[in-house]
Amino acid sequence: MAGYTNALYFHTGGDGAMVCHCPATGAKTSGSSNPRTELREQLNTNDNSVDWSANGLSMLTAQCKVTAIASGGEMAIAQVHGYSVDIPLVILYYDNSQNRGTMNATVKYRTDNKP
Repeated sequence: MAGYTNALYFHTGGDGAMVCHCPATGAKTSGSSNPRTELREQLNTNDNSVDWSANGLSMLTAQCKVTAIASGGEMAIAQVHGYSVDIPLVILYYDNSQNRGTMNATVKYRTDNKP
């Protein structure tokens, strides 16, 4: 969405980077107890169940910079998921507990075929 901004959650930085902000008191979903800000591309903006195919080769390249973190030391900074058994959930975490500053990835596979 060319030119989209939301001062509280998203803007384009002076260097052209996408800047997302998630306040510690931000919105939560039914599947998470943590607040989140999401940037998402949808195939059909009227139907969340329409998703990308797992067929073929897909690649996403990004550079992330964490400038602040809420207490607790770990936060999810990115996730990729689908709605089928064929597409695993992948979550990238930034962990600064004990001042380590490391990235961790969690991959979760589904064993059913429920959305």
